[in-house]
Amino acid sequence: MLFGLGGSQILSLLSRFSGIPFWVYPFQSFQSRGYIKGTNYRDHKLPRKLPEDNELHSRSWGNYVIKTCYKLYSQSLEIFLVVEQILDFLQPTAVLVITGAGLLIHYNDEKRAIPKGSHQRTNSDGSKVNRPAIGGPFKLFDMENILVTESNLQGNWTLMYFGYTSSPDVGPEEVEKMAEVIQILESEHNFMITPVFVTIDPQRDSPAQLKAYLGGSHQRTNSDGSKVNRPAIGGPFKLFDMENILVTESNLQGNWTLMYFGYTSSPDVGPEEVEKMAEVIQILESEHNFMITPVFVTIDPQRDSPAQLKAYLGEFDSRIIGLTGPIASVRQMAQEYRVYFKKVDEEGQDYLVECSHNMYLLDPNMEILRCFGVEYDALQLSNAIMMEVKKASK
Repeated sequence: MLFGLGGSQILSLLSRFSGIPFWVYPFQSFQSRGYIKGTNYRDHKLPRKLPEDNELHSRSWGNYVIKTCYKLYSQSLEIFLVVEQILDFLQPTAVLVITGAGLLIHYNDEKRAIPKGSHQRTNSDGSKVNRPAIGGPFKLFDMENILVTESNLQGNWTLMYFGYTSSPDVGPEEVEKMAEVIQILESEHNFMITPVFVTIDPQRDSPAQLKAYLGGSHQRTNSDGSKVNRPAIGGPFKLFDMENILVTESNLQGNWTLMYFGYTSSPDVGPEEVEKMAEVIQILESEHNFMITPVFVTIDPQRDSPAQLKAYLGEFDSRIIGLTGPIASVRQMAQEYRVYFKKVDEEGQDYLVECSHNMYLLDPNMEILRCFGVEYDALQLSNAIMMEVKKASK
């Protein structure tokens, strides 16, 4: 640290931090340049002007450096301890200040992110409150291919949902909920509302597809006798079982069915779901004396032959029926049941299949009552199935 400084600068620093006057240090460069005349100084040598203190006269340059460094170290240690105490005192305050600043920045970001609405809401006390500007003009086509704008919906209360007809789980449940809501509002409250479904998948959801999906080919009868349309999920199919025998939807009618779409090469979720299915049919039979037909439909018919399905499913429960068939037939059934699947990570003949791991509960008429995701364990799924069975039997 002291390299590159002149002698006077070094002495000044040492004097400042050690408390020893700079003239005390026995440094050659600070000797007097005056010559003294006299017989005792005929050689004209420079006298050394040092203090008369014998102790200082006896010290060398090294001793002063050692003493000074020691004092510097002691002072630095004291300063460090004081600073540490100050930081310990200020640390909670600093955290609060930083946190407060972060909240303020977050608030400002949120404030900027939500634009002020073009309309105001009037509270009960008459005050005006700005609302976020959500919504706006649009031009779309209905199921009859007729142009519809926002002006066509003005004058009526509207319940609007954005979805797509190929949704395998949440979508159908939300549309069914919408159908129930408008039924309840009309029958119990004599209130009319316009339900609107806006597709987010216009490439596949043509007006005809929307009409078939939203119209529903079946109606569900509630406990009070009212009819509720359901999205048209499911349909006819022709596949082959593990004995290579043709199976259609008519072969499953008359029994409750638990259906799962997967593939035998699935490394993780697939085996867990099949094991869950095996546990469910065991719980339903042993604890509720209820028989259900478990069905495994492959979405990988290229690799899942009848023999492969038989060997795979036999490791879990021999009562599970495996179905496979031509690629076109499997794809058609998957579309009817709103099952998503796609090949990923292809390396030659080796690949994975990304899919929606859902189980479908079908009543004896082969109508889907409910779709279950992977979040259910075997016991929860068994209880949910029995709940649907009891509701249907009322």
